[in-house]
Amino acid sequence: MQTSIVRFASQFSATNEQHDSQEFLSFVLDGLHEDLNRVHIPPAPVEMTPEREAALETLPPEVAAEKEWGIYKQRNDSFIVDLFQGQYRNRLECLTCHKVSRAGRRGLGLIVRHPRHTIRSCTSPYPLLQVKTR
Repeated sequence: MQTSIVRFASQFSATNEQHDSQEFLSFVLDGLHEDLNRVHIPPAPVEMTPEREAALETLPPEVAAEKEWGIYKQRNDSFIVDLFQGQYRNRLECLTCHKVSRAGRRGLGLIVRHPRHTIRSCTSPYPLLQVKTR
């Protein structure tokens, strides 16, 4: 499997251990999403303008999130998005003037780091097989 991936993305070659398994999984899922996207002719992107951001600020967080997710799904609709993607919202407040800014982000839902696994161990035939001896 790794050999097939390296043909399309040399950054995941065996000589380059810099990339971790999360980056590898993100790359694979993104490629699958692009190939399986149900949206064949996406509408133009909707830019986040100050006016749009101010309008979202007046809405309850759940309503704003639903609205933003709907805009995202107009361009990105695959079972990869359905299963693996989500959104979260950041809130930043200036400690001097107390201006509040919120921003929504979309992407893979949860990143869990596991220090023992590399790309090689994740693409070997039995990555989690361990032999225990007593």
